[in-house]
Amino acid sequence: MECNQQQTMVAATKTLYENFIEEKCESDLLIPDYFPAAEKIIQCCAVPVITGKEIEGDRLNLEGNCKFSIIYQGEEEGGIKSLIETVTFSESFPLKDAGNHAWTQTVVRVAGTSCRLLNPRKISAKATVSIALKVKDQQMTESIEEIDCNEAEALFVPKTVFTILDHVADTTKVQGEIEVHTDIQDILKSEGSICIKDVKLLPGKAMVKGVADIYILFTPEADPCRVESTSTAIPFTQMIDLQQQNDGGFMEAAAVIQTLRTDVETDDEGKNRLISVTATLITEGEVYDNREHRLLTDVYSNRYPINVQNGQLTVEEMKEQIELNDTVRHEVLLDSNDVEVIQVLGTPVVQKITGQDKTLSIEGILDVSMFFREGEHYRSVDKGLPFTLKKELRSLNSHMRCEVHPCVLGMDWSVSNERVDLRTELGCSMMVFSKENIDVVSSMELDVDHPIEAVKNAPLIVYYGDKGERLWDIARKYSTSVAAIKSINELDRDILEEKRLILIS
Repeated sequence: MECNQQQTMVAATKTLYENFIEEKCESDLLIPDYFPAAEKIIQCCAVPVITGKEIEGDRLNLEGNCKFSIIYQGEEEGGIKSLIETVTFSESFPLKDAGNHAWTQTVVRVAGTSCRLLNPRKISAKATVSIALKVKDQQMTESIEEIDCNEAEALFVPKTVFTILDHVADTTKVQGEIEVHTDIQDILKSEGSICIKDVKLLPGKAMVKGVADIYILFTPEADPCRVESTSTAIPFTQMIDLQQQNDGGFMEAAAVIQTLRTDVETDDEGKNRLISVTATLITEGEVYDNREHRLLTDVYSNRYPINVQNGQLTVEEMKEQIELNDTVRHEVLLDSNDVEVIQVLGTPVVQKITGQDKTLSIEGILDVSMFFREGEHYRSVDKGLPFTLKKELRSLNSHMRCEVHPCVLGMDWSVSNERVDLRTELGCSMMVFSKENIDVVSSMELDVDHPIEAVKNAPLIVYYGDKGERLWDIARKYSTSVAAIKSINELDRDILEEKRLILIS
């Protein structure tokens, strides 16, 4: 006897590879002859960027660069100057499973820097770059969603499955202009960060809106020994083509600055008071949806043996999508009250996510770089300041996970009593998932040539069921059906609500 079956493919996200690595970057920077020789190093910064991610065969290849920016005091009142040099790096990793349409997620930060003045014309710079990476793919599992067979009892379970519909990566350029109050001698350093404000899906496209925050240190022509700062926020809209025409779904996106160029321009009066900014951004995102599936998890027959093919499916359901803004406060101790803070930059890195009751705790480090004048000299301080964000959820259990994309929305500070009080507004885009392993039936066939030998049972069986016991398990044990048990016992639920006597025909 043939049972008509309707099968479906369930796509669930699967992590193929997860690792945390450290990359050593170093360079000897030579001071050109037209620059003054170095007397001391004021600030040493390193900014890492992943420029390429490719899965080739059974290997993951990463490419990136680390841009060193060194600000130094010139000899014999030579003013304050800077050196910039970019060092490239690459890594390759073996993958046990390369998947079919795998993609790679990376989070990169500088774990530490060091600079040393080898001689007045040579500076040694070193940085340790930490890279957290994941390789993900869609796990396709076949399951039966409908059967038409009078000789089999089937248990279907409705499940909501978080499904990645598309993974995209694209670049765009943003441009802006900054006007300052004085003529510019040199641009010492330029850095930037990106905050995504809104993502919308359109037919065949994704529209990403965000802000590029650019921060610049420079010296004025009137006093090359003085350092000033300026900044700008450049809004942008990026249109990204999607491979699939999706009727619904959502998109989560993050962006980083791949290249940043700043040039001094003249204004209408011919003065060097304009700074042109051109930044190349790379935006990556995942288009996803919560899709409803009807999964066959168990089947049996009391007349014929059934040959089944089983598979295990790890499914996730996105429970909540949350936007969280909060202000964190820190104190940085100094050696003097005679301090003028020129610039403070911060980059948040999430390190740990835990949950208790219904409270989600996000712990991380705010990498802070401070540039300030102390007396007649300039100094810089780099600190890793811990922070904790908390959010009440509708539900929370041990089988949940959370993805967080943090960014700095704004920083403010004040100086008093030999300390700097920092106030940082953090923004977090979060997705909370529940996770479950499910055994599913991918195919089945009745063996009608070998019917099960009938066993003479009592006309009525009395069974004492426990609270929470499934009628399915009782019916399977006694080769009857859930419908029959419900009918004779006048039940309307599939699970016993209390300990009670059950009659089985």
